[in-house]
Amino acid sequence: MSEKILLVDDDLDILSALKMLLICEGYSLALSQTPQAALAALAGDNFDLVLMDLNYSLDTTSGEEGLALIEAIRKLDEDLPIVVMTGWGTIEVAVSTMQNGANDFIQKPWENDRLIAIINNQLKLANSQQQSKKLVQQNQLLQQEVNRELGGKIIARSPAMQQVMTMI
Repeated sequence: MSEKILLVDDDLDILSALKMLLICEGYSLALSQTPQAALAALAGDNFDLVLMDLNYSLDTTSGEEGLALIEAIRKLDEDLPIVVMTGWGTIEVAVSTMQNGANDFIQKPWENDRLIAIINNQLKLANSQQQSKKLVQQNQLLQQEVNRELGGKIIARSPAMQQVMTMI
């Protein structure tokens, strides 16, 4: 199954270009032109990554709508990778988006190879984090099961452990 990416941008030309690029890379896509449509899509489907613009209808450079969208996405899913794109990128804007919950930042116009590398890296990182969470949960369950079975007793049958138990 291919990873599913939600593309969010108010510019249809940008959405078309990204769609052509990412479909050729084997990704499944959903497109949204507004933050509201993006949130509706996220509420109705599971996505592996969000690739979003920072500026929408309020103005063209502040990024306020994009930052609000990041915050809303984080309320829905704190682990979903978010990659932000903007044509009005500055170091301050990039830092602000990362501080507000974005995982990565790329400036428009983008380089295809760099964008694909960022997406692949974020998907791999998210997958690793999910696997790590699963392992932690499984470890906790195993520890609880062992504690239940042993009743908190220490098993110490080897000669070395017998010496430790004697010292205790």
